[in-house]
Amino acid sequence: MLCPICGNKTRLKMREDTEL
Repeated sequence: MLCPICGNKTRLKMREDTEL
């Protein structure tokens, strides 16, 4: 799932991992 705001899949994954 790509992040429309960041425009980066890696950034979205990093954010998700931090939230978890």
